Parts: sequence; C-alpha cells; structure tokens
Amino acid sequence: MVEEQDVYAIGDALQHVAVADPLAALDFGFDAKHLRQLLDALPVAVYTTDAAGLVTYFNQAAADLAGRRPALGTDEWCVTWKLHLPDGTPLTHSECPMAIALTENRSVRGVEAVAERPDGTRVPFMPFPTPLRDENGELVGAVNMLLDISEHKKAERRLRQNEAWLAGQKEAFQAAMNGAPLEKSLGILIETAMKQAESERRCAFYIANPEGTELRHVVGMPDGYVKCVDGLKIGPGSLPCGLAVHRGEPVIMPDVLEEPVWEPWAWLAREFDFRGCWSFPIETASGKVVGSFAMYFKEPNGAADRDRELAAALAHTASIIISRHQESLERERISQALRESERNLAAELAAARHLQSISTSLIREGDVEALYAQIVEAAGEVMHSDMASIQVLDHENDALRLIAHKGFDAEAEATWRWIEHDDATSCGHALKTKTRIVVPDIEADEFMACTPAQEQYRKAGIRAVQSTPLVGRAGHSLGMISTHWRMPHEPSERDLRIFDVLARQAADLIERKESEDALQRRAAQLRLLLDELNHRVKNTLATVQSIAHQTLRHAPTMAEGRKSLDARLIALSRAHNVLTREHWEGANLRELVAEALAAYSNGSGPRRFDVSGNDIRLLPKAGLAISMALHELATNAVKYGALSNENGHVRIRWGGGEDAQLFRLEWSEIDGPPIEQPRRLGFGSRLIKHGLAQDLGGVVELHFEPDGLVFAIDAPLKELCGGDDKPHPRPLDDRWER
Repeated sequence: MVEEQDVYAIGDALQHVAVADPLAALDFGFDAKHLRQLLDALPVAVYTTDAAGLVTYFNQAAADLAGRRPALGTDEWCVTWKLHLPDGTPLTHSECPMAIALTENRSVRGVEAVAERPDGTRVPFMPFPTPLRDENGELVGAVNMLLDISEHKKAERRLRQNEAWLAGQKEAFQAAMNGAPLEKSLGILIETAMKQAESERRCAFYIANPEGTELRHVVGMPDGYVKCVDGLKIGPGSLPCGLAVHRGEPVIMPDVLEEPVWEPWAWLAREFDFRGCWSFPIETASGKVVGSFAMYFKEPNGAADRDRELAAALAHTASIIISRHQESLERERISQALRESERNLAAELAAARHLQSISTSLIREGDVEALYAQIVEAAGEVMHSDMASIQVLDHENDALRLIAHKGFDAEAEATWRWIEHDDATSCGHALKTKTRIVVPDIEADEFMACTPAQEQYRKAGIRAVQSTPLVGRAGHSLGMISTHWRMPHEPSERDLRIFDVLARQAADLIERKESEDALQRRAAQLRLLLDELNHRVKNTLATVQSIAHQTLRHAPTMAEGRKSLDARLIALSRAHNVLTREHWEGANLRELVAEALAAYSNGSGPRRFDVSGNDIRLLPKAGLAISMALHELATNAVKYGALSNENGHVRIRWGGGEDAQLFRLEWSEIDGPPIEQPRRLGFGSRLIKHGLAQDLGGVVELHFEPDGLVFAIDAPLKELCGGDDKPHPRPLDDRWER
C-alpha cells in the first residue's frame, strides 16, 4: 500500500527533474523504457501531460481509478471522466489541481477531489500535480499522482458515528444513574439509533416479567401497537421479540409477510406500515435474558453487518441499564428485609454475646492445635452435644482428615481418621453435597440404614449427628465440623445460627493455617529459584565473558570484533529464548535449529536450508552449545560458503549413529563456491571443533571439501538428553550422501 507521505516524497522529487519529454529521459540512471516499466508497475495512479495539459501517459492504476482509459494527446488536464469537489459541487477539468499546477507553474498539495467514473461510482482522492521543467527551467509538462482515500473517508464517517453513539450512550447511562425510569434512558438509546440509521425504521425495547414468561413494551412503538403486543407470551411460537428471548439469539425476519409465524399478525404489520422485523435478546453479565430490542423496517430488509453491530451495542448498553434498574429494585426489597431482620436479631443478642466470648479466646490463642481443641469444645457447648469433631479436606486424596475431637474413644478416632466423599457418614454425605446434613436419629434415617456407617455410630454410642461444611471466603471447601449426641436430637434454628458463626471462625482458622503453610512452601521455592537463578546468571556471564574475550582478541579490527560479538550474543539470546519458554528444563532440537537459522533464512526467496530429523529434547547445556555452533557455521557459510551465492544451500540432518546410544548431527554445504583448507582456524572454527566436542563429550569432524564444508558431531545421547528415558533419534541411513 502506498502511504500519503511516500506520494509527497515522490512528487517533490519529480519536481526537480529536468526533461524535454515527460517520459523521454527522467534522469534516474536508466532509459525511458525502464522508466515506463517502473511507472506501469506502481500501485498508485500516475499520469503525465505536456505543457498544454494534454495527457501524454497514464499507468494501469490511473485507468483503474478513473474507470476508463484516457485518450492520449486528446484528453486534457486529467484522466478522470468527471470531477467533483468533496461537497459534491461539479469541478471542470480546466479548474482541476493539474490545470492549476500547469497554468501557475507550481506544485499543488493538500487538496482533495472526487472522481466520477462512467458507471456512476465515485472515488475520493488526493492529487499531487508537479510541474516538470527542462535544464533551462522551462515548463515542459507535469506529472500527477492520484491517491485513493476511500478507506480513509469511510473511517472518518465511522468515527463520527461512533462519537455520536458514545455521546448517546453516555446520556442514557447518566439518566439511569440519576434514577430516571427505563422509558427515558432506553428512549435515549432509541433516539441515538434512529439518528444513525441509514434506512427508514422504528426501534423498541421490551422487558420480560420476573418469571420469564411474558414481554412488556417499554418504549419505542405507538400506543395502538403496544395494546396489541403487550403481554406477548415468550416461547417457540412467539413473534420475533419473544422468540429472541426464548432462543437467546437474534431473530432476523427480512419480510414478515413471508413468515408463517406472522400470518395471524399480518394485519398488524400492514396497519403500522412495516415489512422487516429484527429482534435481539438483551442479556445481562450473568447470562440471564431479561428482554429484547426490536427493529422494524418500512421495506423488506436483511441484516447488514453495520446494523448487527449497532443492534448488538444497543442491546448490550440496555442490558447494563436494565440490570442497574433491577438491582435498584432489589436493593429496596433487601432494605425492607433488613429492617425486618434487625427486629429479629435483637432477640438473639444475648446468645451472640456468649459466642463472642468464645470467639475472642480463639483469636487470642496462638497455638493452632490448641485453637482446634477449643473449637471442638465450643462446638459441644453451643450445640449442647456429647461429642464434637473437626476435619480438614485433604485435596490430594479428596478425603477428610480428623485433626481434633471431643469425646471419641480410641476405636472411634481410628475409624474416622479418614472419611471419603462417598462414605455413608453424615460428614461424607455433607462433603459430597456441600450442604449441612442433620440426622436426628440414625436408626430412623433411610440413607444410613444397613450401612457400615450406621454400625460405626452404634459402636461409638452415637444416636444423632449433624455435619456442617467449612467453606473458605472464596467459596472453596476446607473441611467439616460435626457434633454428635448419645440420644436422638434435632438442633434448633437458633443453635444452628450460632453454630454457623463458630463454623466461620473454624474455617478462617483452617484457611489461615493453609495460607501460612503455603507461604512457607513458596518461600522455600523462592529460595530455590534464587539459587538456580544465581547459578544460571553466573554461567551465562562466564559464557558471555569467554565469547567476548575470544572474539575481540582474534578480530582484525575493533569494528569487526564488535559486529561478530553482537552476532554471537544474539545467537546466544535466541537459544536462551527457546530455553526460557520451556522454563530451562530443556528444549526441542528442531526449535533450536529454527531459531539459530532464522536470521539466515529468506522467506520469499529459494529454500536455503534442508532440515530433517525427529524431535529430540536436549538439556539446556547441550542446546546452547549446538545453537552457538549452528550460528558459527551459518555465519561462515554466508561469508565464504554455500550461502554466499544464490545457488548454494545447506543440508542439516540429525539422528542416531551406529550405536543406539549415540547421536549424530551433520551440516553439509552444497553448490557453494570452491573452498580451501584455511591456514589457521579462527575463533568460530575452534568453538565448533573443540568447544562443542568438549560441551557434548563427543567427536567433531570438520572437512573443507572443494564443493562445500562438511561438519558432523557424534556424541553420547545421555550427554544431550540426560537419561535413558529420553526418545532416541532415528538412525541416519545414508550418512554423508551429497
């Protein structure tokens, strides 16, 4: 895409070119034929005229923009069929920017015009007419470039629409915040939508009753229409506004007179003069459909993308306003309930004071085990029970573990040390259902009848039991607190309310203990992470120091040394990126090869690398060593080898050697320039031949054959992958085949 600033630059450059013929000899270092080919290839419209304004040349882009092929030597001033100003006023060709540029002998910038094609379509554009002068400064013609700004104009129009919509949305929100009725705030949305409409339409909002069975009109349609549809049933046979609520998705009916569901209501559509009807559900953030937004069109109309976007935005904004309105009504209802509750709570104040004294002692106690013991003691007091217990949820085993109890004998303690969620005990059932379980009499309870749990209760002398789940502040399960009676018993609502406060304290205590344990584990992990980070930083700094020392010591000049050092550090960084993505636990060899060769691959040119080998996961040390070696090989190939010409390429293969425990990687350069054995090895070659062998514990082969460098390394698989459980590479069948 040609940017506006690029067109300015080209036009200003052409202004200073001296020519006798606009296409004869533009002095760019090539002849007029090549210049014509260059202009023909430009994606932007370009044409030239002589000093009299007659068109002497145009490219295909100019013909496409104009929608016609101008007549050379006949058409005057411009290649377009007709011209208009941006406001639609006709503009004669003799008044166009090109005519001004020629008659006044100056460039024209910063203006807009509209081209009308023979088929009637119009294209807004920016012209850039520039006079052309010969070596004596005499005017010989002009060149003009026409930049199509259609998309820019569409974006401007869309921006204005969005600004208007945001303003209307803000006004509607403000009305809702100020306590205005739904009719007013939603009416503002409809007014905004009507102003942006590009076709004749009506809009309306409907809201569902609390039961979700009927729709009530809120605002938008005439009273006569409202009388006919208010109370419309929501269901599969409903009209679009009710059907959208039932389905929870938009219902688009381009022509209601063609829809069977509208047949009984066709008279209504004719009376109120509409054919198209679209309805969109209004859904709150919680996923509940609370109403619908409908659009009615005078003529049959299918849903365009812009209409769908506008309707979706209106429905979303309406959902926020309706939700706030319903929340306001709910707050009022809750306020009334709270006033009633205050009267009831006053009667329980005395009982709460007793619980407060117990809670205070729990807060002051620092020993967690002692706190657990106090909780079960308090539970027995509050519930007037003979026994009590508290259990924590072991998430790893998905079972309850007993941590404190009151009144259990040794056999009962051993029996209920672990309780699974499918156990028939009250606490097992409460864990499974996440609700409180009260069993007033185990002998009369059908759930426990003839179960091992019933027999266990009998042995422990328990006749009644209740279990209450302990839930964290975020709603997750923490454990269970239970009370047991030797006689049939059903706790009162008052006792359960007080007990729930104690259960809350117990849940907070367990949650605090779990948080403290988690903090200790995280602290230990952090110390381990810092030790590991320190180790890696030291190793990385040592590697960078070694690379810098060797690179700069053997570099011919400081500039070349810096360039080589930058390249090697970038290669090291690429390898680090791959390892970091894998949390430094290892890296896939194929990813390392791709990263190491990324800078040398030509995505749009011929394929330069032939890479084959199966997926092998390398240890970090091996991955870094191979990445650095591949970088040095690729750098050498670009300078002297197969990548220094247009035909050369490199084959990279890896797999198993003759021994299944060995790994082999080969680099073969093909169709490169002839090479010779160097008199001495540079740092890169030494890094490949000696450093890589040392890091991998293997043997490196480096052959400078006449038609290309051949490199290979054989190394124990254990040095690369770290264990026998790693996948072995496939063997190489045709090793060294050129």
